[in-house]
Amino acid sequence: MVRNGRACVGRVVIVLGAAIAVSFAGCQPEAEKPERTNVPLPADPCEGLRSASFRSLSDQDLGMGPNGPVQGRWMIEFREGTVSFQISDARETATFTCTGGAIRARAGDREYVGQYEAATGRLLFNGVEYQAVK
Repeated sequence: MVRNGRACVGRVVIVLGAAIAVSFAGCQPEAEKPERTNVPLPADPCEGLRSASFRSLSDQDLGMGPNGPVQGRWMIEFREGTVSFQISDARETATFTCTGGAIRARAGDREYVGQYEAATGRLLFNGVEYQAVK
């Protein structure tokens, strides 16, 4: 509550649905609100996907090696309207669209989805989390 330009902490006692007492504990001067600045809004997060590469944060299945299953990091690359990514031991290339960081990719009759967070450089694509590679 604000009273005479001061922020106040109050207590209301309610008995059987009716307020019967109100008391205020120490009123403090109201904090000044920061002035609004003309800070430009961040660019569309999708802009960060242009010619970008990402590596999975955890090991994924790379297929079968001579001694059995092989694990390693997957890579994903965005280039000129296409995205190339790994699914186990296969590589897939798809066209993609991005709106507000939400990604939809299509390769034939298969569709993939993802979300890109420009502030952290993290990408969640087809259920796997990736980090941008410089």
